[in-house]
Amino acid sequence: ARIPSHPSEHPPQAASPIFEKMKKAAEAARETKVGQAAEDAKDETEELQSYLISAIAASTEGLMLKSHASKINVVSRGKGWLKLKKDYIEGMSDSLDCVVLGAWRGSGRKSKWYSPFLVGVKNAEGEYGSICRVMSGFTDEVYQKLYDKFSKLIVAAKPYGVSTEENAIWFDLEHSEGWEIKGADLTLSPKHPACNSFMSEGTHVGIGLRFPRFIRAREDKALGDASTAEMVMKMYNAQFE
Repeated sequence: ARIPSHPSEHPPQAASPIFEKMKKAAEAARETKVGQAAEDAKDETEELQSYLISAIAASTEGLMLKSHASKINVVSRGKGWLKLKKDYIEGMSDSLDCVVLGAWRGSGRKSKWYSPFLVGVKNAEGEYGSICRVMSGFTDEVYQKLYDKFSKLIVAAKPYGVSTEENAIWFDLEHSEGWEIKGADLTLSPKHPACNSFMSEGTHVGIGLRFPRFIRAREDKALGDASTAEMVMKMYNAQFE
């Protein structure tokens, strides 16, 4: 069914791989017998994009789409469901280079691997403060590779210089690795103490990255070149400028 258009005098502009792919498919089919259907799909894509940006502007997580054939299940998301979030829109996301601090054993299909992973950034005093849990963006092949590597780096207790309210399986930081992480936005967090040193004295909050997604391992960078708390704080403040 066609999604109703959202009234707006100035429709928002954004570029996203999923939207661009649909537009290209519509353009390629325009001169064929399915050209009209392609034009309809293009119109609906633009309307959907407008709805997504409007939903984000209203401080929601995004949109959930479902096929007519998929039944509603309050416990889990069906196969005919698709989640669209803010970090799917290019240009609205923050990218950070974070250090892997620890992880948890996965559940369900991921029980044979680690998922999620805990990552953090270093402050001026050399202490790592956690900034988010990451469990999106990994292929099964990457999950297995990471499990094989980090299983050999487990340490008995939280490493010295790690600050977090989380309780994870901890890894040897000297042999850990940095990851590029993209998220929706940066927000105040009572759980993750990254940037806490920039907060008012006695304030027990830090900065957390919402809806984080693994992009790649930064094998081209040393851990000392990862994003710092100062960089994160500047990015957080820039959101309000």
